[in-house]
Formats: sequence, structure tokens, C-alpha cells
Amino acid sequence: MDAFTLVPDKKLQEVLRSDFFVPSLQEKIKDLDHSQLHALATRYDVPTLERTAGHITFSLVDGVYKTAEYFEGTRLYARTIFENGVPIIRSVDNNRDGVFETTELYALDRSGSFPESNRNKTREIIYGSQDFNDNRAYTSAIHIDENGDSISDFIEEYTASGGTVMYWDTTGDGNWNIKYEKYAQRQNEALVELASFYTIPDKRLVTVSSYDGTPGKVMVDKVEYPVYRGKNRRLYWIGDIGSSGEEELVLRTLDSIGSQGISTLVQAGERRLLAVRVANNSYVSIINSSNENANGEDASKSENVNKNSRLGNSLIEEIILQDDLRF
Repeated sequence: MDAFTLVPDKKLQEVLRSDFFVPSLQEKIKDLDHSQLHALATRYDVPTLERTAGHITFSLVDGVYKTAEYFEGTRLYARTIFENGVPIIRSVDNNRDGVFETTELYALDRSGSFPESNRNKTREIIYGSQDFNDNRAYTSAIHIDENGDSISDFIEEYTASGGTVMYWDTTGDGNWNIKYEKYAQRQNEALVELASFYTIPDKRLVTVSSYDGTPGKVMVDKVEYPVYRGKNRRLYWIGDIGSSGEEELVLRTLDSIGSQGISTLVQAGERRLLAVRVANNSYVSIINSSNENANGEDASKSENVNKNSRLGNSLIEEIILQDDLRF
């Protein structure tokens, strides 16, 4: 409905002796609803809670989303590209250094099989604080390229069941060296997590199974290796168990450095320990020197080198890499 009509102005008609019309507003004008405004707009802004003083600028053609730019104050920190009005890819500068190192991939969940939490979070990120009822788009994967070589150092994928799969490429060759799988937890069942990686340099596949956050089994080429809980419930010995004094020394050393993502060598008397803290757990592996085995013998003259200590060393090194790349 037009907002106004043209009506004759009688006084001007008399003066001019000709027809003369002026616009007249309608007595009852309906407010434009969201769909009408959206269809007419070529550009509009909405606030977002993703960043402080955040807002999003959308660009549209014939009412269809084409791009979105995300600002923290006046600083651009993300861009989204749409195809046929559906978000496909978003580039993000997460660490505020001006480089868009993070790529978020999206797709349309036509069957509604993906978790609602994923779809609602995606809607909040993409569309901000506007009243947008369509939550069919979901986040399918996140890629991070920290060094700018166009090869993803880290990939996180989301499954329809609610699980998560993460991959780390620590060598930059485009292939994963570490893989982490977190399964969707079923009611009254333990949370199951798997960490897979290759030992260095012999490239043996290692799989660590955890249940409710506790490592339960370590497999290397179908051979099981032991994991022992220390006196501290969040500390685990890989391969061999050390003394209570060594455990206390390790915990003091880790506490003095930081909260997590720590890797350090601890000298405990005549032995060296590799100590790692990942999330809530601390891991320790007893390391023999390159020239001596556990009995102080020349390792080059003895084949009886403790395989558990060597495995623990490889295991810890991979756990360190995994945690350093977690975001």
C-alpha cells in the first residue's frame, strides 16, 4: 500500500487556472514488518555480543544476504560470505593481530539432524542480536593456520551425533600427526575420548583411551602399555612409576610455571623426568640419558632398554603438541 496519494489543491488551481496536485499522507499507514524491511534493504547494522562494542554490517541484494562484516568498535575482525543467502565461510582474526588465521565452515542442516546447540550458537555468531528465527545453518568445521602457509595447523570437525574430531598437523605437510575424538556422551554412560598419534621417529600409531577424563588404556601397534595414577589424583605416570618425592617435585615445578600446557624437564637426583600438564591432568615419564639405561649401563652395549620409558617419552611429546595447538 502506498504511503500517500495525490489530491487536487483547489486554491492553487484557482490561482493557476490549471490542475494542481499535492501529496497527501494516508490516514492509516501500516508499519513495515521485518520481512518488508529486509526485502528493501541493501545494507544494515545489528549489534553482536561476540566482542565488546561489537556490531555486524550486512550487505544484501534483492533481500538476499551476500556478505557480513564484523567490527569491534571500528576494527574489522571477521567476514562472512553467503551463497544463496546461506552462510558458507567466515574468516576471523581471533588473536587481534590483523591476520584472519581462523576459517569457520558452515552448511545448511535441512534434515535437522545436527544438535540444536550447534545451530543456535551458529545463528548467534552469524546474525548477532537481531530477531532471526532460522537456525538451520550449523558449524561443520573450524580451520586454523597460525603460520600463514595456507596449510591448516589445526582442524576441528563436528558430527551430527554431537561428537567432535580434532586434527593437528605439526609438520606442515598437510597430514595429521595427532587426532582427537570426543564421542557424544550417552545418558548414564562414561564420556569416551580417543587420542591417536604417531611415535617419533619410528611412526608407530598410539591410541590413548580415556573414560570420564581418566586415561584407561594406551595401545601401540595392538600392544597395551600401562598408565598409573600417582598419589595426586590428577597426576599419571606413563610406563614406569616414580617415587612420592619425585611426584611432589614434579607438582611443585609445574605449579611454579603455570596452569596448563606445560612441558618441562625435572631433575630428580640422578634421574631426569619429563613433566607435562594438559588441562586438569599432569603426566610424567622417566627418561634415561642417551648413554645410559635404567641400570646405569651403556645403552649401546645393552638391548634391555626399558620400552615403557621410551614409549612414555614419545607419548608425552605428542600430548604436549596436542595441548599447545588447542584453542
